[in-house]
Amino acid sequence: MNLQLYTDIIKDIINKSNELYIYNLIWIWLTALIILISVVYKFIEYGAKPYKEKENKPHPVETFSMAAVIVIIFNILQADIGVLETDLTARVAAASYGLILSAAGCFIHVWSKSTLGKYWSNMIEIQEGHKIITAGPYSIVRHPMYSSIILWLIGSSIMFLNYAALILILFIYTPMMIARANAEDKLLKEADPTGFAIHSASVKQLVPKFEGWFSMVLRFALIALFITLVIYGEMTPVRIGIIIAAHVFTGLLMKTPKVGFSYINKSVIILITYMISLFFPHAKWFYFVIILFNIWGLFSNCPCMMIYEKYNRCPCFDLFKKCVRPQK
Repeated sequence: MNLQLYTDIIKDIINKSNELYIYNLIWIWLTALIILISVVYKFIEYGAKPYKEKENKPHPVETFSMAAVIVIIFNILQADIGVLETDLTARVAAASYGLILSAAGCFIHVWSKSTLGKYWSNMIEIQEGHKIITAGPYSIVRHPMYSSIILWLIGSSIMFLNYAALILILFIYTPMMIARANAEDKLLKEADPTGFAIHSASVKQLVPKFEGWFSMVLRFALIALFITLVIYGEMTPVRIGIIIAAHVFTGLLMKTPKVGFSYINKSVIILITYMISLFFPHAKWFYFVIILFNIWGLFSNCPCMMIYEKYNRCPCFDLFKKCVRPQK
């Protein structure tokens, strides 16, 4: 009797859904270990090579407070609290897409620490020989260590389809990073007004803007996610939510304005298509048209990009205003 019970438990643990959960756990703990090693190394390096400080300002948001929130997020992910219920295909597709984002976040974080070199500190300070770093990941975002952790956490929450963790990341952890980045920017501006003005004019504070091969990786990942969710299984609110969120997220990370616009614009078209398909099922075939537009946009200007080049926005908003506002 007990043997049969244990056998049933083992079978349940190794079913496909639980396997995916275990693989996700292994991945996030592996990337967390890599990030932790990079942090410990920097603490050792900083302690072994103290630099004369020009100015040192303690801040409530530092390594340990950041780590405390991350631990809470990890506990939520492990406990499977706040998970969107959906089919296995959607979960695998989301896990694959989230893995790419979390891997990118982990890589950029380690790259950022390496690029920053001796200027890394747990405190907000200006060190001897200070200069504003503009190379490597600092050419795509001013605070890549913070934005990379956010990207890593968002990717991890997508892997688990965990909305509770995502809410915590967006409304607790991200504001913490913004507060820390603002404090650092203020000190950098005081130390080097000209250098900071030049750098901040072309590089965002926390939202990285990608181009080249990395932007192509994100765009191919989005297309693969879109195709998988459209072809394998029925479109559900969870599936459509994943697709729309991925389009908006990709759009925000694109450096070229017309490319970013095209993905955000397509997210609206996808939502409209889904709503129409609820009443006219054949409308779902338009998803394939949007997929073709996404593929088209990899190599040339898709229709959404053409619209942006002509109007610098979607003319639908102007048309909507004309419809809802009476003509004088």
